[in-house]
Amino acid sequence: MHGSRIEISDDHLKSNRAGRVHGSDLAAIALMRAIISNRGLQHPGLQYPYFIDEEHLLEIKIHGINEGTIGDFGFVYILNQREGFENNPKGSWQYVRIGQDVPIAAKVAVGKADFNYPIFDVTNNRRIQ
Repeated sequence: MHGSRIEISDDHLKSNRAGRVHGSDLAAIALMRAIISNRGLQHPGLQYPYFIDEEHLLEIKIHGINEGTIGDFGFVYILNQREGFENNPKGSWQYVRIGQDVPIAAKVAVGKADFNYPIFDVTNNRRIQ
């Protein structure tokens, strides 16, 4: 799965500027990326764990939150192939494919209410949700 605030009208997910396509095997990560943008954030931007389980829960920390950081809607793209993806770091939710676009099997529109994990605004020391 891949989450984005941008609706992709093509039937393939294009590589980013670094020549990579990022995906996840966790719906929560795709949902997060569909709703929360890291554009314009202060370093280190968005922080969330690579390894999520019963002991390491998903919580998002945002540094330098701005008006456009959390959107009202976005899209989760279901990718129809795993070939060519490398699990990096090994054992994490993240999969990376270098150099090739990836076919999109389905697109699901999602809203901010669909993402119900804790979000913490580090800059203002407050929990958003």
